[in-house]
Amino acid sequence: MAGPPPDRFWKALLEERVRSRWGNFSWLSLYTVLASGNDALAKLDGGRIIDTRRMRWVAAQRAAGVTPYEPITLADAKSILLLGDPGEMDPSQYVLLRDLAATRAEALILMSDLVYPAGDINAWYEAVYLPYLGLPKSSWKAAETATTPVTLPNWPVFATPGNHDWYDGLSGFMYHACGAEPLPPVRYSSSGLGLVQRLTRAAWQHPARPDRAMLEPLRAEAANRWAGREKPGAIPHQPGPYFTIDIGRVRADTDEERAALRLVTVDTGVDGSLDVEQARWVRKMLEGRVPKIVITGKPLVVGNDVRDMPINRSSAARGEDDLPAGLRGLLAEETADRVIATVAGDIHNAQRVVTTGAVTAAADQPQGRKSVTLSLGSEEYEQARERALPPVQIVAGGGGAYLSETHTTRFCDDDALPLDGNEPVPAVAHHRFPSREVSARHFTMSVGRNAAGVLLGAAALLAASVLLTLWRGGAVVGRYVDKSELSVWHVVLASLAFLFFVGLTAGTISLLWRRWWWAGAGTAFLASISFVATLLMWDVSLHEAKLLAIGTGMAVAIPVLPLSIPGVQAFPLLGRLVPLRLLLATGLGTVGAALAQLSSSDHFMLALIVALVVAAVGLAFFRVAVARFVKWNDEATLHRTNKIGRFLYAVGTLWPTLLVLVPLVALWRSGPNGLFDVGLLMVLLELSITSIALAAFLSAPLIRACPFCPRFVLVAIGLASVASGVAAVLFADDLGPFASPPERLAAGLVIAVAVGFACNAVLLLTSTQPAATDAVTEALKKRDGQPHESIRSRDLFRTMVIAGTPGVSEIAEASRPPFHKSFLMLDVDFDKTDTRAVRFELYGLDDERAGTSMAHPARVLLPEKDQVNARGSFLVDSLTVKVAQPQQKANPA
Repeated sequence: MAGPPPDRFWKALLEERVRSRWGNFSWLSLYTVLASGNDALAKLDGGRIIDTRRMRWVAAQRAAGVTPYEPITLADAKSILLLGDPGEMDPSQYVLLRDLAATRAEALILMSDLVYPAGDINAWYEAVYLPYLGLPKSSWKAAETATTPVTLPNWPVFATPGNHDWYDGLSGFMYHACGAEPLPPVRYSSSGLGLVQRLTRAAWQHPARPDRAMLEPLRAEAANRWAGREKPGAIPHQPGPYFTIDIGRVRADTDEERAALRLVTVDTGVDGSLDVEQARWVRKMLEGRVPKIVITGKPLVVGNDVRDMPINRSSAARGEDDLPAGLRGLLAEETADRVIATVAGDIHNAQRVVTTGAVTAAADQPQGRKSVTLSLGSEEYEQARERALPPVQIVAGGGGAYLSETHTTRFCDDDALPLDGNEPVPAVAHHRFPSREVSARHFTMSVGRNAAGVLLGAAALLAASVLLTLWRGGAVVGRYVDKSELSVWHVVLASLAFLFFVGLTAGTISLLWRRWWWAGAGTAFLASISFVATLLMWDVSLHEAKLLAIGTGMAVAIPVLPLSIPGVQAFPLLGRLVPLRLLLATGLGTVGAALAQLSSSDHFMLALIVALVVAAVGLAFFRVAVARFVKWNDEATLHRTNKIGRFLYAVGTLWPTLLVLVPLVALWRSGPNGLFDVGLLMVLLELSITSIALAAFLSAPLIRACPFCPRFVLVAIGLASVASGVAAVLFADDLGPFASPPERLAAGLVIAVAVGFACNAVLLLTSTQPAATDAVTEALKKRDGQPHESIRSRDLFRTMVIAGTPGVSEIAEASRPPFHKSFLMLDVDFDKTDTRAVRFELYGLDDERAGTSMAHPARVLLPEKDQVNARGSFLVDSLTVKVAQPQQKANPA
């Protein structure tokens, strides 16, 4: 008779948490969003606040006699377990514990984001001590007795920080992983700091104080766990946020003893950058004939993208150091010898790509597993150096956090993976877990009904906001502000037009000169010129000019206000929507202002309608323009050289905030006479623009998924939308005061779009079954432009709608079953003289396999008696890298 299902173990262990912070971790919680506010500040500062604090931590460790240049030695180890992004402290983390304990690993390395959401020093109890060290023992024993026995491994646990661990200034990480006390408060001089840097340091959230009564017994028990070892302790005190681990010992022909493999861990902070001091350390650690694996907080290769990790340097150091622009430059140097791979977390799935060398697949591989071999020689190492990418790139971030989608990865012919600046990688040379098909199906079942609700909400918001804006606009067209000839719509549209012209001039200056002082000073100068030109164009008096200034301030303040909400920074999905909305606003203002100037007061409604349509049509162009402007802005930021220039550039970048001062001064001097209509229209216009941007954002995946929807369903939705629009035009009087033809046309158009969204929502609600895997495969091939079979069904349509929504994993938490978790086993094969091979084994936990039979079941880690009606971790990918000894360079003598 089989024992109880092993799921009871992790459920019982969850009950032993001293603080049940949440049942399932979610980024929809207000607490998690607010606690991560330092993320926005660190990125706004360009990572420099992180660089400063990292160097302070390293300096404090050096003062205590600890240096990162002394490697941690695991002379007897051959198997290392790598676990990425584990720290949600909920079922998605604890579900892997039994499988981890069953491995043959001799050490555990926790990579990136150990404690969500902000590296709390007191959350290490539930995030690290209890799950991976079995501390306190009473809690672990209580969980053991609840189910079949679990043997806790006697492994040392190391850790590398992720961006979330930096949100408390790395205090929790350094206290536990490095045995360092919190840094003393320091008052910095503001000399040499730009405006943004000063604001960042003033708003930075300080870390919590350690609960020593709870934590000190755990630290003491961990320190005494392996008493007598050279470096005792369950958490061997690391030298700092970056360090080196030497595994095994070999003795070459020269009788020089060295490590069999070196792990070089790199701390990439919040934004994926390095400071100069750490960059010099990385260069030093990459020297020598020891085979090396670089562990980074963020990956170099994700999906189809190749990234870099820039090296931040001060303006004074920029011309003095000989460091390259980023980490890839360090990997391409001649001194970077025998670098085999990079391994990273941050992305919450598993990916493996071989960019250099020929890959050989094993014959007769079991279903669902990929086993390949890569042989490296001097030629392959040289090719990798030329590409500035080690031969193997691995993402191993599936250790506990919510799942990141893999279906966004695009393939070309024969399932080859196209990478930036490289030849397509053959199918045998790359792998991901979960597969693209499983990923698309998983998120479809997770958010399918939620997506229907979002579509219904978007339809209601679109209809209500636009119709209300049209109605209110028509009601105030005949009214004048302070008995002047300047109508309310003139103020609103001209203000938005002015903002557009200022932004356009700033982008033009950055494009032409690429110099921050020209960008800053030129923007400030042309902003003034543009405003004067606007006044002359509209032929208004000085009193009316004050109204335009007030309207401009409102046009800035109202859109900028939502940007202060931390949720915009915490959710990249919302971050994509904000610039889209801002672009629609500027486009609407420009076109609307021009039409308003050319038309009489009776046709302002027509001007507004045309402006909305033109803004929506020009959306694609605006998005490209904003992306390029952001790139130019970043380049200008990196090329700042002196204090005056930094200040001018800050003024040029923050000009919308400075313009808010204008209406404040005007209101203080003259009072809010006649401003109610202006402010109300600004708010309504903002709601309309937001709803249009949301509709444009949601319509894109719907349109892309149309080829997978049954034709008769598409025809039915089209007829329903057209019929409702025509009915709205004919009976617009019943909807509100829409009597003129333009008003009727606008009402009909809005109602038609809203009904179309509602019909699609009903279609998603009535489709409840997951699409067949083969159908999803063919649909993804069609999306990628490959030869495919044409398949249409409601279930496939829903799947491709979800698969085409950017950032779907940010709104679909994977804290509940079915789980798709993974971890990486690293095995080193060496003899007395040299390293022969390094093997990367990826194990995946996929609850969708539970209760199913496989023709060739993969090896599982659980004992055979526990495999009955239970899920387990399957070996899904195995890469064996044969490490060739580099050829000795000829002696010139």
